[in-house]
Amino acid sequence: MRHYTKRKQKREKMFKHIEHYYSDSGDLTKKAFCQRENIPYSSFLFWLQKYEQEKKENRTEENPGSFIPVQIKASETGHHNSSASLTVEYPNGVKVHINGDPDIGIITGLIHAQAG
Repeated sequence: MRHYTKRKQKREKMFKHIEHYYSDSGDLTKKAFCQRENIPYSSFLFWLQKYEQEKKENRTEENPGSFIPVQIKASETGHHNSSASLTVEYPNGVKVHINGDPDIGIITGLIHAQAG
């Protein structure tokens, strides 16, 4: 139990350093920030990776079925492209690309596959 508490305290401390780095570091490199704050660089990189991973997992858990809004761009002539295509990218990095006018049933199926 004691080891868990120490690790949790270390995590909280390092996450605060990382948040400080993101908010106040200005143009400092990670290495310069660590030197200024007297933090071992390798330790900072380790916890930065954990911080980013946890942040990514939390985004996925908060919005597991969310998608980025689609914007249709007009061609240079001002008309919409006649050969439409659609790419759906899931939070795990899998991409599904559909050429032509995608059927709404296909899109719905892809969304439900992600939510399930």
